[in-house]
Amino acid sequence: MAQASGLTRLGFKVVGTAVSHEQALELARAERPDVVILDVHLPGVSDGIETGRQIREFLDCKIVFVTGSSDPDTIRSAQSLGPLAILDKPLMPEELANAIQ
Repeated sequence: MAQASGLTRLGFKVVGTAVSHEQALELARAERPDVVILDVHLPGVSDGIETGRQIREFLDCKIVFVTGSSDPDTIRSAQSLGPLAILDKPLMPEELANAIQ
């Protein structure tokens, strides 16, 4: 949640924060953002990578993945969606801003 306020401070409009797969899909459908920032290990029915795949089915948006994992299979799976970036945790709002720009 601190990332959202940091991004707002850097001039980005944050339309919401989801804490689960289901909330992320609902928020993306409602707000139709240009960029979605997803934790690879998003809680819910599915992980953040699958959430990104499902969002891309109805929304042409950019994706930035955030992860604490360096597992090669996880990284490969995230890369398959062609994200703007895959960033390691912990990260600073400036890192997200650079990836988005």
